[in-house]
Amino acid sequence: MLAILAFFPAFAERTVICGKFANDPPVSVTLQYYATVLDMGERNKTVHRQKINKDASFRFVIDTDRPLSLQMLSDGIGYCGGGNWLFYNKYILPGDSVHFTFSDTAINIEGTAEDYMSFQFEYQQHFNNDDSVKSYNDNWKLPTHLDFAAAMKGRLERHLQYFDSYFKGKDVPELFRKTYRADEEIDFAVNMVQYSWRSKKGGVALNDKAYWAYIKDIDFNSPDYMLVDRYMHLLRELPYGILSAMEKTVDSVAARAINKKQYQLRDSISRVYFKGKVYDYALYNLMLEQVKMLHYQKGTDEFVPYQNKAQKIMEDLAAHMTDKGLYERALEQMRTLNGPRQPAPDFTAHDINDKEVKLSDLKGKVVYIDFWATSCAPCVAELPYIKRMQEHYKNNEDIVMLYVSFDNNGMALQKFLKEKSFAGLHWVDGRSFASEAAEKYKISGIPRYIVVDREGMLVTSDAQRPSENPYAVLNTVLNEGK
Repeated sequence: MLAILAFFPAFAERTVICGKFANDPPVSVTLQYYATVLDMGERNKTVHRQKINKDASFRFVIDTDRPLSLQMLSDGIGYCGGGNWLFYNKYILPGDSVHFTFSDTAINIEGTAEDYMSFQFEYQQHFNNDDSVKSYNDNWKLPTHLDFAAAMKGRLERHLQYFDSYFKGKDVPELFRKTYRADEEIDFAVNMVQYSWRSKKGGVALNDKAYWAYIKDIDFNSPDYMLVDRYMHLLRELPYGILSAMEKTVDSVAARAINKKQYQLRDSISRVYFKGKVYDYALYNLMLEQVKMLHYQKGTDEFVPYQNKAQKIMEDLAAHMTDKGLYERALEQMRTLNGPRQPAPDFTAHDINDKEVKLSDLKGKVVYIDFWATSCAPCVAELPYIKRMQEHYKNNEDIVMLYVSFDNNGMALQKFLKEKSFAGLHWVDGRSFASEAAEKYKISGIPRYIVVDREGMLVTSDAQRPSENPYAVLNTVLNEGK
C-alpha cells in the first residue's frame, strides 16, 4: 500500500472530466494543464489525448492536489475541418467531477463542479468580448501612468464584484473563491509591473509613490497565489519590471551597467519582495532564463562559453536558495542540452493543397520550422523579419524555412498569405495545440521555432525568432560537414 500511495501526489484526489458530443463528434479531444506551478515556469504542460468513443463520449481521470486550469481542444480530420478550442483556462478543484455536453449552439454542464464551472463560462462571455478587450487595450493608451493604474484597479474591482454578485446567496467552494481572487490579483499585479517596459511612459511608473501605492498592498507571498499557474509569471515580471524602470530613468552608461549585472540586481529585488519558498521559485525563474538562452546557443561555437557563464550565474543564485533541489532541477535541464542530438520527432500535416506531408520528407536539408497562426499577433509581427531571412538564404539550397500554421480556416489562411505576399513552404495543421507536432514538441504557445539538421536530428526545439538572432545557429549547422 505504501508503494502505491507514493506514486501519487501528496493528498491527491481523483478528478474526473468527461462528456459527449450531441452531434458531429471530432476524432479525438485533447486536455492540457500545468500539473504544478513549476511546470508553468518551465512551459511543461501535461497533455492527454483521447479518441472519441463510439457513443461520442470521452473521459479523463486526473489525480491532483491543487486546482488545475484546463484547456480542451477538439481534433478533426484534415486541416480545414478540425482543431477547435472547446474551452480554455477553466479551473477544476481536486476531487470534483464535471460532465460537458457539446452541441452546435451550447455547452451543458453537470457534476460537482457545475456551479463554478458555469460561472467561468459566463465570466468569459461577460469580460472577454470585443468591448472588454478594446477597453483593456485602451487602458495602455491613457495619458499618464496614474490614469493607467486607476483604470486597472477599477478593472480588478469590477471582476471581483462580478464574482460576489454571481454567487450572492449561493454556496461556492472556498478553494475556488481563493483561486479566483488570487488569479485576478495576479493578473492586476502583472499588468502593473509590466507597464514599466510595455509603455513608453512606463519608466517613471514604478518610481512614483502614488503609482506604487496601487501595488504595495498586494501580498506577493500569499499562499493562495501558489494555487494559480500564472504566479510564476508574476515572480519573473516583478523584478524585471523594477529593473526596467531603473534602466529607463538613468543615462545610457548607467543603463548598460545595470543590464550587465541584471541577474544580481533581479536577485536583490526578489529578496526584498519574496520570502521562503516564493523567493526560491523566483530564483528558479532566473535559472530557467539561463537554460532558455542556452537553447538559443545550441549548435553554435558559443554554446560551451555561454554554458560556463550560465552555470556560474546559476551557482551564484543557488547560494541564496533554501531548496537546493531546484538548482539541481535547472542543472539537469542544462545537462540535457549538452547531450548528443536526438532524432527530431516526425509529424504529419497538410500542405496548402491539403496533401498529407511529413517532416521526414525534408531530410537532407537544414530545416527552420516556424509554428504560427494568422490570429497570433506576435507571430504576424515577425513577418518583416521572416522576409529578411528569406532574402538572406534565397541562394542557399541546403536550407528550408518551413511555416506550419495552426489555423483551421484554410481559405482565410490562403487569403492572408496572398495579401501579405508571404511566400515559402507552408504547411497547415488546424488541430493547433492538439496536433501531433504540438504534442511531440510540447508546444503550448506560439510562435515557436525549431531547428533540424540534415540528418533529421534535432538541434534545438526552442530556437530564436527571426527578429532575434537565429542566424548563428543556422549558419553553424549549415557549415557542418563542409
